[in-house]
Parts: sequence; C-alpha cells; structure tokens
Amino acid sequence: MTHSNVPADVFGRYFFISLGLFLSVVTIVFLLIKKKKGNSQLIKEILIRIYSWWAISFIFFVAYNFDRVGFAVVFTLISLFGVHEVFRILRQRMKFRKIIYLIYFLIPLQYYLILNGSAHAYLAFVPIGSFIILPSFSIFLRSSENFLSQVSSIQWCLMMTIYCLSHTVMLSKYNSSVILLLFFLTQLNDVAQFTWGKTFGRRKIIPHMSPNKTWEGLIGGALTLGVVSAFLMPMVLPLSYLESFFVGLFLSPLGFFGDVVLSAVKRDFGVKDYGSSIPGHGGFMDRFDSLTFTAPALYYFLFLIL
Repeated sequence: MTHSNVPADVFGRYFFISLGLFLSVVTIVFLLIKKKKGNSQLIKEILIRIYSWWAISFIFFVAYNFDRVGFAVVFTLISLFGVHEVFRILRQRMKFRKIIYLIYFLIPLQYYLILNGSAHAYLAFVPIGSFIILPSFSIFLRSSENFLSQVSSIQWCLMMTIYCLSHTVMLSKYNSSVILLLFFLTQLNDVAQFTWGKTFGRRKIIPHMSPNKTWEGLIGGALTLGVVSAFLMPMVLPLSYLESFFVGLFLSPLGFFGDVVLSAVKRDFGVKDYGSSIPGHGGFMDRFDSLTFTAPALYYFLFLIL
C-alpha cells in the first residue's frame, strides 16, 4: 500500500486544531466536575496537568510556525533544563562540579550544528566532546578519586539530555510535522501502556524497578501505537501503511525503556522527580524521558529506509 497524499503542513494544522479541541473539552469537563463536587486534591492535580499541557501545546505551536529554527530553540531550552535537572541529582556524588559549566556551552552549539552543519558534524560533536574532550579537561581538576564513575556520569548525562533529545530536531530535515507526530506518539504510548496495564495487567515485567509495568500493558501499548502510526505516519512521511504500523511497534518498547531507564536513575538517587519546572508533571526529564529513546530510534530507522 502507498503512503497518504496529505501535505505535511495540512497535518500540522489539523493536529493543533484537534489538540486544541481535545484540551478544551477536557478542561471544561473537569471544571464542571470541580464546580459540582468541589475542588478535591485529585481534581486540582488533574487541572494543573491540563493547564501544563495547554502551555506545552502553545510552545509547540509557536515552534511549529517557525519551522526548524523554532523547534531548535525549544529543544535547546529543554536540553538546558534537562542538564540542570540531571546534574542537580548527580551533584550529590560529584566532585567535578566545575566541568558542568562547560557543558552548558555545548548545548546551543549542538543545535546550531543541526541547523547549519553537516550530518557528520552534529552526529559526532557530542560523542567526541563527551568521550575525549571532557575527560581530558577533567584531569586538570586535581582529583583522580572515582574518576571513571564521575566522568561516566557526565557522559551519560550528555548523551541523554543533549545528544538523544537533539535527534528530535534532526528529524525536521524531513518536515516539522514529523516532530509533532513523534511527540504525540511517544506521549500516546505512555497513556496506552498505562491504560492496557491497568485494565488487563497481570504479569509484571520489572517489579523491582517499576511495579506497575506489565507485559499486557507493553503489548497493548505497542499494538495501539502500531495502529495509530499506520493511520498518521503516511501523512507526513513517504511510508506505506504497513511500514508505519511496524514503526509504531518498534517505537513503543523503546519509549517504555526510555521511561524506565530514566526512572532507574531517580531511584538510584532516591528522588521522586527530576524537578518541578512543569507543574503536575515534574521536571523536563520527567516529561520527555521516553523521547530520549524514541527520537534517535525513529531518526536512524528513517535514515536506513528512506
């Protein structure tokens, strides 16, 4: 089967119209519930989450209208906040704190290379910077105690918060609607896995790490994402419906692992959230954790087949 003939910019317009209508309906419903049953803690928390989604949606809408540059600015800020949140946690065990300030300068440079550099430049910049330049700089900090664990923590942070997330903007080389679709699918995957798990979940996958994650939720979420991808992805990419279905199946478990891996770090340091920058959601890395795995996965999958 061939791909859809719907222009990518049309998809973007319908996406934001649909999202605005959905958020409007949900907001009105919960405001009516609040008026009828009172402002319970649960209703208050749900409304805070909804208002945050309004803010996220508006930011993405503005970014979409500025195309690649808009998304580059947004994800530069997300990476900046992400680095700050992760290092706020890592700082408990780190002695190489001065090197953190150097890292903040790497973030806008990575996104600048995506917009203006060659593929070799932006794909190699963070790996080379984290595995060669930063360790070399660290030897001047007058301490070799826990050198490997300290440097490895910094490298992991760079790869997750900058390199992996920046693949989202790399996808704009196809069109900016791909970024919208990836973000939507990644968030839908979380909801679908939670819903299937709550409804049919019996067999836990990793009870020691995330006791609410079940095989039923994972499989149900993957099938849901496959079906939705088969319907939407051909609108923004030259993929068949069958190829798009398998892309959804491929992205779903990666979103799961992105969520769990970032959660494992929080458990290791005994914190609930990475931050509180997004009311009702936690920090930026709490909201965009799954995207650290799904963005590079989709980028390299498309690189191989298109």
